Amino acid sequence: MKINFPLRIVFAGALLLLISSCATYYKRDAWGNYIVSGDQITLIRVGGIKPRHCGGNAVYHFKRVDFDTLQFTLVHDRCTLRKKNVLAGWKRQ
Repeated sequence: MKINFPLRIVFAGALLLLISSCATYYKRDAWGNYIVSGDQITLIRVGGIKPRHCGGNAVYHFKRVDFDTLQFTLVHDRCTLRKKNVLAGWKRQ
């Protein structure tokens, strides 16, 4: 079955709209740098949203529990939101 030309343009426009909306849906909230030393990671906030007490650095110990799981243990972090995200389970998908 052959689709006529005007319908192809509509489908192409809908596809571009879908792709652009998906590409802009996932935006990073914050970004920064990190330093790894042994089994310790220091997270350094550079930009993005800044909730209360989230301006400083964060320090965590990390270990690989098994092949697919990474676990972090809090050393120092005043940012409640970052703690919630980092201390959640990290499992490879």
